[in-house]
Amino acid sequence: MGNGAPMFPRGQIDIGHADLAHALVATLAPGAVRPLAEEVAAGWHPDGVVFLTVRTGFDLLLQELALPRGSEVVCTAVNIPDMFDLLQHHGLVPVPVDLDPATLAPEPGALEAAVTERTRALLVTHLVGTRVPMESVHAVATRHGLLVWEDCAQAFDGRYFGHPDTAVSMFSFGPIKTATALGGGLFRVSDPELRGRLWEAQEGYPVQGRGAWLGVVLNYGVMKILGIPALYGVFVRACAVLGTSHDRIINGRVLGLKGADWWAALRRRPSVALLRLLRRRLASDPSGFVSQRSADGRAVQAMLPTDAPLLGRASEVHGFWQLVVTPEDPEALVAALRTEGFDATTGASRLGPCAAPEGRPAPARIADVMARAVYVPAYSAIPAAARARLGRAIAAALAAQSSRDSSSSSRDSEPSSSVASA
Repeated sequence: MGNGAPMFPRGQIDIGHADLAHALVATLAPGAVRPLAEEVAAGWHPDGVVFLTVRTGFDLLLQELALPRGSEVVCTAVNIPDMFDLLQHHGLVPVPVDLDPATLAPEPGALEAAVTERTRALLVTHLVGTRVPMESVHAVATRHGLLVWEDCAQAFDGRYFGHPDTAVSMFSFGPIKTATALGGGLFRVSDPELRGRLWEAQEGYPVQGRGAWLGVVLNYGVMKILGIPALYGVFVRACAVLGTSHDRIINGRVLGLKGADWWAALRRRPSVALLRLLRRRLASDPSGFVSQRSADGRAVQAMLPTDAPLLGRASEVHGFWQLVVTPEDPEALVAALRTEGFDATTGASRLGPCAAPEGRPAPARIADVMARAVYVPAYSAIPAAARARLGRAIAAALAAQSSRDSSSSSRDSEPSSSVASA
């Protein structure tokens, strides 16, 4: 990348300037939280419940279900660590099931094999815009009398509300999600009695403060402006001159729930301002945007070899919330793409595999792949010509790595000169 060249940032905050202005004005909006929350949730789905975050809702769900301590929850192996930590906090044992990197779904029979007499629920996470086929999941749940929970935080498209037989489907509208409201989690809860208990349980929580909300809006307003490629390129170069990491600065601003007391930050109700912004975002159908993003992602994928190490490359449904490549040498790919003006990174997500409990198989296949994950900017705001250049750059970098690996393998297999002469 030249000294004055723009750089496409690793991701795009899916919110407009008018939405940000609305969020600022809403900071001063009066009103009661509960009626507005019920209006937002019902407008999204008749079985909806709204929370400050998905983690807030999941924590409350586990409180209300009060499953026996030591109960097992069989999980698809990759999620943000907080979800597994919450299970453990409530005395439950997450049991990960390995995933096929090409589909990001469990191998056939893997869920069934993981179920024991202690299993009480299955937690399925749809990753980076793909969707796990749920029919086989529900077949296992039906045979064993298990609850099914779907984490759809990375799969929102405005049309999918979880499988009809799923007990609880969870959707996130956090800062880096599709149709973000800079916060908020919506759950579809099939059991009306449980749904009512979740509404009542959070009534005891304090409401997110105006100062906290204003800080969120201003933070992501700055990030939105910084996402302009010309400005972003200046920012990256300035960080290099100052001897600091732009990765560290960005990840510190966009990843994770903030607060000195994590539980106090988690156990709050959404503010009126957040709910007003969430209502506004839900009013605009994102399905067209997601369809275009999927088509653009598929176009980049089509430029790569059919066996390219691309997470979810064989998934039937892929909204390309993120494009993730898993090469043998991730740092080399990052360097090659940044040279071309694309800020690929290995640190744009907290996704990772769950550790297996003692005596249970580790999710070795997906763990190996996630250790090499490179998050590549391929969103629709990048012009088509630039996305084509991106596809060519990925293909060239993968080919170069393959060539180096082949050469190294050939050298390793050659007999030494002393052996040859013997």
